[in-house]
Amino acid sequence: MSTVAPTVPTGLREDEIQIYDLHKSFGQIEVLKGISTIIRRGEVVCVIGPSGSGKSTLLRCVNLLELPTSGRIFILNQEITDPDAFADELRTKMGMVFQQFNLFPHLTALQNCTVAPINVLKRDKATAETNALKNLTMVGLGDRGDAYPAQLSGGQQQRVAIARALSMDPELMLFDEPTSALDPELVGDVLSVMRQLAKSGMTMMVVTHEMAFAREVADRVIFMDGGVIVEEGPPDAVIGNPQHERTRTFLRRVLDPTHVDTGAEDDAYAARHEGLPDKDGDGRTPILGEGHHSAGLGGGGLF
Repeated sequence: MSTVAPTVPTGLREDEIQIYDLHKSFGQIEVLKGISTIIRRGEVVCVIGPSGSGKSTLLRCVNLLELPTSGRIFILNQEITDPDAFADELRTKMGMVFQQFNLFPHLTALQNCTVAPINVLKRDKATAETNALKNLTMVGLGDRGDAYPAQLSGGQQQRVAIARALSMDPELMLFDEPTSALDPELVGDVLSVMRQLAKSGMTMMVVTHEMAFAREVADRVIFMDGGVIVEEGPPDAVIGNPQHERTRTFLRRVLDPTHVDTGAEDDAYAARHEGLPDKDGDGRTPILGEGHHSAGLGGGGLF
């Protein structure tokens, strides 16, 4: 199934994210190897795949938290990868929710949701607070606006982070494994909020390991491995009846991890990264993220 149009960009308003031949390298390691896809207005696209496949790097390239090595990305038919683009203005159209909540610890939940609208969108305080309270209520935290992050559970903090992103009135939302840092019992509330957003028609690009969520909510699933799109299509096809052996292997490991042979993940990782430089001379493939934090990444890992 091809989602890439013959003209670049398409010029269609409903094609909200357009990615063409995207490459990204960290030093000698090529993380993205020619990704092309289009995400349309109101579409929920879940990106799945093993650690190190390039999922988070792809998401971070969409709003230029990572600068692509080559390729073109259009947001609302404006090229964000153009050196002359007003990238900060385009970023205001995109809400992003990270693995870690990244809330300001010295600000209340309400203040976390108003600081950007007031300082970036130049809204008056009363308008910003009214909108922020509406979004906190939508995520089930309308009565916790005065609470500081330390007074909230992990799941509540992540819901504040979603409300904060929504308070910028974005046209699309990016989620980078938003439940991966949560205790299992807290995951459901966050997924419920995301489910609400999907039903409201919000365009969403979601990197996730939550297969049940992807199968229920996504309009399209992209399976990535080794920096390329291996398979994409409706969730019932990609998750329910995958055509590629690599997709089937991944799903077996995710959906039935107790039946994976000991060491199989190590062998699979080594096979996917065969040929990477052995920088320290110890004769083994580098461990994921090893020695690459100097490439401008935070503590969240390389990919």
